[in-house]
Amino acid sequence: MLSNEALSKIKKGTKLVVNNGLGRCNAISMESVRQGKGYKKTLLVDLKGSEIGFFDEIGSVYTSDILEVEGNNNTTTSSNFKSFKDLGCTFNFHGFDGETTELLERDLMAKLEKL
Repeated sequence: MLSNEALSKIKKGTKLVVNNGLGRCNAISMESVRQGKGYKKTLLVDLKGSEIGFFDEIGSVYTSDILEVEGNNNTTTSSNFKSFKDLGCTFNFHGFDGETTELLERDLMAKLEKL
């Protein structure tokens, strides 16, 4: 979990790195995390899921799922993985045979390695 100092930097438009179960991806804050004298437990963000093979969407993430805030790098990296199973992700490419599914997964892995 981020420190209060790091959370206090989050305002509308702040670039974030989050992992809310889909994997590590970028997001842009759509609101400030401040609420009264404290901080919100959830934050509305524009999640860039297309970076990891999902759709981009706007939704809420828990502040405990925020890994990095723009300019703040006191977090661990989880970019060294061999497959989506290492991240706990499973894909179901409906209508594709096994060979095509493997090609799609390799293509997604190659795109992730470039990040």
